[in-house]
Amino acid sequence: MTAANGLFLVDKPPGPSSFGVLRSLRPALGRKLGHAGTLDPFAGGLLLVLAGRATRLATFLSGLDKTYRAVVQFGATSITLPTSSFGFAALIARNARPCARFTV
Repeated sequence: MTAANGLFLVDKPPGPSSFGVLRSLRPALGRKLGHAGTLDPFAGGLLLVLAGRATRLATFLSGLDKTYRAVVQFGATSITLPTSSFGFAALIARNARPCARFTV
């Protein structure tokens, strides 16, 4: 099998790490793979996968502007929070205070 060269746009679901996505693509695209920016395992979104000679573009693509979208509901409470390897969820839980309702 000939290894692929090029840029592949992967819609990464929440769950696998960016490296895990590359690992699953290696049988189809070849051994030389990279990506232009890591997505956290709990995040979903567009992962730019580079194969073969296109891996040289990683430094240029990583510097491009990124856009993030989020849905926020002020005043909502929950007993669970998104997990993070940095422990932010526990910090937020300890410091949570009721807040006013906002209409946006």
